[in-house]
Amino acid sequence: MNNIKRRDGFEGEKYISVPESAWRNAIRENPLMAQLYVTYIGYFPKAAYHYRERPEGCEDNILVYCIRGKGWFKLNGQHFEVSPNEFIIAPSTKEPISYGADEQDPWTIYWVHFSGNNMTSFNKGFNIKMDDGAREILLNEQGIKIWESMYRNLELGYSQENLSHVNLALYHFLATFLYPEQHTNAEIQDEKNMIKDTILYLKENLDLKLTVEDMATRNSLSTSHFSSLFKHVSIGLPHPFADTTCLCGACWL
Repeated sequence: MNNIKRRDGFEGEKYISVPESAWRNAIRENPLMAQLYVTYIGYFPKAAYHYRERPEGCEDNILVYCIRGKGWFKLNGQHFEVSPNEFIIAPSTKEPISYGADEQDPWTIYWVHFSGNNMTSFNKGFNIKMDDGAREILLNEQGIKIWESMYRNLELGYSQENLSHVNLALYHFLATFLYPEQHTNAEIQDEKNMIKDTILYLKENLDLKLTVEDMATRNSLSTSHFSSLFKHVSIGLPHPFADTTCLCGACWL
């Protein structure tokens, strides 16, 4: 096993630690904000050797959403793998926890630490437990947009207005993970139809040297968004290329 381990410091990373004093001041103005708030927020792309060990647990809940690569969590003595388009919520605990990136295929993750004045009741109310493990979720574009909104506001400082915005956005952000079916049902079918049309178009135009950029433009999406969507949605669709060049999500992109 490779002995190189890093807590953070990844090229292209985003990371903010919200000062406890900032939340105390905001809560003094509006006590309702004490119910749930962001303590740390980050994005680690291809986080090679990412590793974190917390021998005394963590007073925050930790949500990690993996969009590429793989990683793992060790909670309550159990080992959980985390794969692309899966997320895990580690509940507040005093028990030892650890987590990190896969050595061969390190994860790219969006993550948030969040806390409140009664996390035990919060976790019980939303049935968040130590042995839940990772949960699959279709590309959570809405959750990522909310994450970006929270991050941008925190970048602007810790004014009452900025923290109030982040506080309210956090509830919506968590809802996209805890109740994904309420946010993605219509989008899922649209995305599947788009990918099916793209696969048919590729099959009908095998003589053309089509690129990911070409297909993204054709569907009015950014290259990165289309690439991620194609990789995820095309998995499980009928494979029309058994007798031709493979154009499935795993091979073409």
